[in-house]
Amino acid sequence: MLFRLLLPLFALLLVAAAKKPPEVVVRFHLQANPQDGSSFIMPLPVSNSAGPAYIKKVPEISELHIDAIFPFTADDGTLGCALKLNPSGRLALDALSVEERGRVLVCFVGTRLVTAILIDKRVQDGILTIPAGLSQAEVALLEGKYRIIGQLNLPKKKRR
Repeated sequence: MLFRLLLPLFALLLVAAAKKPPEVVVRFHLQANPQDGSSFIMPLPVSNSAGPAYIKKVPEISELHIDAIFPFTADDGTLGCALKLNPSGRLALDALSVEERGRVLVCFVGTRLVTAILIDKRVQDGILTIPAGLSQAEVALLEGKYRIIGQLNLPKKKRR
């Protein structure tokens, strides 16, 4: 009898605990040293003449840190996007830009490597820019998830 009562409750807890995957995945991984250990790093999925490059498995900044976006057309005809980070993202970017100067931050949107950004100065304003390489579909996903900087968010007029 008790088992019949607990089974639906257990099933309900499992459904509630299941997490949905994020609709938009934007991850910034830091360049890593091969000596950091294989459990903390992964090879970068590109080949170059200097040999394999490595990035940290855990991203420094992700879609969870994005507050708003500003998409734009890049010089090469692709799209770019300025990302305004929330307070925790702003702090992470500030610390990263001080502690890891001279290293590279690699940006993935979904599973696609979009760009690599050299960390060359301190960033305190919480704005991280993907300078180019985004597709229309990727920007459309971002626009569907985040508010766009520069657009007024006025309430919609009521229809009569």
